[in-house]
Amino acid sequence: TGYTIGVSSSKYVNTMAVAVEVVEEAPDVEIPEYNVTEALAAYVEGSPAQVTVTGYIVGSVDSNVTNAAFGADATIKTNMLISDNPYTTDVTECLVIQLPSGDLRNKLNIVDNPANYRAEVVVTGSLEKYCGAAGVKNLTHGELTGNVAPEPAKPTLNETVIFDFTNTAWDIPTM
Repeated sequence: TGYTIGVSSSKYVNTMAVAVEVVEEAPDVEIPEYNVTEALAAYVEGSPAQVTVTGYIVGSVDSNVTNAAFGADATIKTNMLISDNPYTTDVTECLVIQLPSGDLRNKLNIVDNPANYRAEVVVTGSLEKYCGAAGVKNLTHGELTGNVAPEPAKPTLNETVIFDFTNTAWDIPTM
């Protein structure tokens, strides 16, 4: 395959033809796929790595993980917290996902899309430190899977207790 390279300067213009032979194509690099727990274990601060991670959207962070907000009433659109446990309120079980401006932020943030709370999401990006913790930045892909964790069951008391006092002796003190 031939390529033409133009070199210009204020004094002259030179064009030359260069033949390039591809000896070996670079192999496709497979991006590892993790759940949140696996991604947290694979995280090495200072060594960004491309990953695909699946988890449930559980909240967002206001500039640092110490300011995590769990639930659909989060107020930050620029990121989201994801976890393997859709009911967690423990930031150590979460990755902070940077949401770049544009389509990904518009469709995934839980401020504008409260129905995304506890929805399963798959993101691809760089596993690195973000907001003071392990996170995924520079997203190249993000989509909801369609799975949403149900509301947790509320405990109910539907049991009727019957006391049988027949043939019971009572010792009633006198005053």
